[in-house]
Amino acid sequence: MRSYDVVVISAGIVGMVVSRDLLSRFPRLRLAVLDKEPSVGQLQTGHNSGVLHSGIYYAPGSLKARLCVQGQKELYAYCAQKGIPTDRCGKVIVASHEGENPRLENLLQRGQVNGVEGLEMFGPERLREIEPHCIGVKALFSPNTGIVDYSRVVRAYADDVQAAGADVLPGYGVDAISERPGRVILQTQAGEVEAPHVVACAGLHADRVARLSGAGRRSAPCRALPGATADSG
Repeated sequence: MRSYDVVVISAGIVGMVVSRDLLSRFPRLRLAVLDKEPSVGQLQTGHNSGVLHSGIYYAPGSLKARLCVQGQKELYAYCAQKGIPTDRCGKVIVASHEGENPRLENLLQRGQVNGVEGLEMFGPERLREIEPHCIGVKALFSPNTGIVDYSRVVRAYADDVQAAGADVLPGYGVDAISERPGRVILQTQAGEVEAPHVVACAGLHADRVARLSGAGRRSAPCRALPGATADSG
């Protein structure tokens, strides 16, 4: 049986970030990251839009807004340090008719309050220069919105976690969770793992892992409506 101080379930980007942070705070921690897939970042981390969001849409003063703006800067810096390519391609949010202009002005004000840098409002002529195939009466330009391959990011995080002395264990899908005095026992596809503390970061499988632990929680999957966007920042 493998024994640790902390076990993190899931080698997606959230699990890796949690692991890195724990190890930076407690360098002597004996930590393992478990994942049912054969390598890290195989599910949602490797299948998302790859956007580095700017933080335009979030409510001013909210933790979500502050962390998005701060996190984007830190991730650009991290990728530069690790040699991971990023494309700071920018984004235009377009008012297709005059009635949408007030909403665009509101987004500009919200973004400025949130500390989003470089926001610019302009008319149809400048819009055509940036995106010739887009038609609108006004546009808000966010120059620092970009894209990155999050699969490469999570692999770099995994390297950091292992360099700090932790174990990253692909192929350790959790099938059962039980408790003994002072310990949590994880039955995995590759054998038993135990630790006094377990952190579950299982993403789309969070409800399954919660049920294994006896928490009885469930998630509620949803789909975006036609015309909606998954870009929330």
